[in-house]
Amino acid sequence: MTSDSSIPFDAGPEFPWIPASDNPWNVPVLDLRKHALNAVSMTADPAVAECFVTPRSGEEYLTVKLSIECIVPPCITVPTAIFEQNGPLVVAEQMEDKWNVYFRGNRLFFSRSWTGELIHSAVLELSDGFAMVTVRLQFF
Repeated sequence: MTSDSSIPFDAGPEFPWIPASDNPWNVPVLDLRKHALNAVSMTADPAVAECFVTPRSGEEYLTVKLSIECIVPPCITVPTAIFEQNGPLVVAEQMEDKWNVYFRGNRLFFSRSWTGELIHSAVLELSDGFAMVTVRLQFF
């Protein structure tokens, strides 16, 4: 244990703590970059590997109902240029990339890249060259 009582535990020299005064969150942060930047994601399960490389369009999520829905105030606005056509917006290129994002109609879908499981969905209001999350977010 270090002498600084705000540090929860000593993680050793490989994983130093960044003091609250030296980071933008103003709390002690365990520096795991040495591990995170060198970690390689992989699976021994051939089904997961096959799912990871299976192409998707996002259409398969249109009828999926997620268990939690919450109304959100209009707060996120982005230019609609990124939503010019239905389909994938972000697709994982390697297994370290954990998310795929799709656009269909007026909805965004966020799925796990390894399994294809839909985790989040958002309804957008599209107008005047902008898209705004206004109606609901759904969660797994």
